[in-house]
Amino acid sequence: MNRKSEGSWLTLETVIKLLIAVICIGILMYLGYKIYDTFSSSEDVKKASSFIGELESKINAFKSSDLTEMTHMGFPPNGWYLKNFDVFKEGHPANQCVGKFTSCLCICFEMDCSGNLFTCKGFRDSVVIDYTFKEKVIVSVSTLAPGSVITYDHSGIIKLDAITELKIIKQDKLIKISKNE
Repeated sequence: MNRKSEGSWLTLETVIKLLIAVICIGILMYLGYKIYDTFSSSEDVKKASSFIGELESKINAFKSSDLTEMTHMGFPPNGWYLKNFDVFKEGHPANQCVGKFTSCLCICFEMDCSGNLFTCKGFRDSVVIDYTFKEKVIVSVSTLAPGSVITYDHSGIIKLDAITELKIIKQDKLIKISKNE
């Protein structure tokens, strides 16, 4: 019997064409995602750079004023972290805050600033994060009841929101930054 004469459309040739079409569509979707992700990450780095630049300007103006407390509101990348480092200790991102700086303030995608998405500014005076970020983790399987919440405290880290208001306090030559809640 001849399959074509019966009107069957599911031939080996048709299956191969469909398979190739599905693979091509998958490749195009993957490439589209990678392009979007590249532009999205680039936009977040620009936001982080702009936010920390504004914060640096405000801190420098604040140091020379008679004020002891002020606030700073900005629009950093949502979900990133603001963290300070002592430049004389290990742990800050490589090649950042090099020179005559005492402290380094960074905005990072990862909490420990270990990845490639970050921006930093160095300060001659001590600038510290006076805040403890409380990370809540929902437990799924453990000796605790499933669905229980465990809280981890991370001192010296602020998790940034889409709109973040920071409180800046001056004590002698020390500048303390905390999240205004």
